[in-house]
Amino acid sequence: MSEENYYIKKKETIIPFSHGKYKIKKTTYYLQDNVYGLRVEVTRFSLTGTVEVRLVYGGGLIIEKIYTTKSIVHPTKEQLEKIIKEFCVNSHQYKKLSGK
Repeated sequence: MSEENYYIKKKETIIPFSHGKYKIKKTTYYLQDNVYGLRVEVTRFSLTGTVEVRLVYGGGLIIEKIYTTKSIVHPTKEQLEKIIKEFCVNSHQYKKLSGK
């Protein structure tokens, strides 16, 4: 089963960085309709091969709250999908804290 069943929409962005071939890629999986609502953010750092997955809420005028985070070096696609799915499935306990 794909993690696509667990989020509302997905957005991918490349964060500009001035040092040559080094890239930071950020993928956001929105779990609520509001872009500042509960979401899973996956940040990939090309130089180190590290991937950071965070479950966050807020932004904009609301202070961003990080509920949980996990970092992994050189993950396989399966490992990353498993972490994203785990964060999405377990996010229900944080929806109550976010007031939604």
